Amino acid sequence: MVRVLLLLAVALLSGCGSPFEFNPSEMTPDQIVDRSSHLIIGVIEYQVLESWPLVRTPGERSKYWKILRRRVRVETVLRGTEDRRSVDIYEVYWVGGASGQWNSTRNGERCLFPLRVEHGRYHLTRDWLRSIYPINSGRHDRLPLDGSHPFGERFALLNNSVGPGWNSRLADWTADPFGALSQWRKVKLWRGLLKHPDRDVRLAVCESLLYFGWAQDECWDQFPEAERALLDRHHYIIPPERAWRENRQAESRMAARWAMNISRATIAPWQMDRLRLHTTVNSRPLRTRFCRDFLRRFPLD
Repeated sequence: MVRVLLLLAVALLSGCGSPFEFNPSEMTPDQIVDRSSHLIIGVIEYQVLESWPLVRTPGERSKYWKILRRRVRVETVLRGTEDRRSVDIYEVYWVGGASGQWNSTRNGERCLFPLRVEHGRYHLTRDWLRSIYPINSGRHDRLPLDGSHPFGERFALLNNSVGPGWNSRLADWTADPFGALSQWRKVKLWRGLLKHPDRDVRLAVCESLLYFGWAQDECWDQFPEAERALLDRHHYIIPPERAWRENRQAESRMAARWAMNISRATIAPWQMDRLRLHTTVNSRPLRTRFCRDFLRRFPLD
C-alpha cells in the first residue's frame, strides 16, 4: 500500500512538471532587471529550505542545490502588479561551501527582488549569484526621477536617500549595485546627507567618506572626539583614527598626481571624476589650489 501511494505521489508531481527553470547564468544587474516581469521591494519575514524532489540541477554536485523559500512582506511594487501583503519567493540555492557574491540574506532585511513568474510562483530571475539587492535607506514608495532615466541610476538615488526604517549601512558599497553613479556623484550625495538633522545619519555617511580613500573626511571635525569612536560600525577592520591618518598621507601625495593629470591634453571621464574629487579634499590649501586650477581648465564645469 505504501508503495502504491509513493508511485501515485510521483505521478502527480511528474504531471506538474518542473516548478522552476534553474538559472545561475552570468548576467549584469541591468540584464537581470530587463528580464524580470516583476520588481518588488519588500522585507524578508523568514526563509526556509524546502524539499522539491523533481527539481534537477546539472553537475556532479547537484545534491548541494536546494530550494530556498523566502516569505517577503511587500512594500513597493516597481514593476508588475501584486495586491497581497506577503508573498513567497523561491530560489534554487547552493548549500555547499562557496565564496564571492551570492544571495546571502537575513530576516528583517529590506531588498529589491527581481522576479519571474513560473508555474504561478515567484522565482528569482537569477539563482544564487547576486540578484537580490539590499536597501539600507529605509522605506520608499517610489523611485526618484522618472522613467527617462536608467533604472540603475534611480535605484542608486533611492538607496542614498533616507526613509523610515533606514539602517546604519546607509551609504555603503551595496547602495549602487548597478554601478550607475560616478565616485564624484556618490560623494556629493553623501556630503548632502551630512546636513541631515539625525546625528546617526551624519555618522553613517561620515564613516563612508572617511573610508572612501580620497581624503573626503572633513566631516571628522564635525563630531566631538567621543563621537568619533562611533565611526566604526561597518569598516571596523581599520580603526577610524588610522583611516584618518592614512587620508592625511594620501593628501601629501596628491599634489604631484594633480599636476600630472590636470595637464593632460585629453582627459577621460574616469580621470575627470578623480580631478573633481581632488577639489573636495580635506586640506584647505590643497583644495583651494585644486579648485583654482580646475576652474582655469574647465571654466564651464
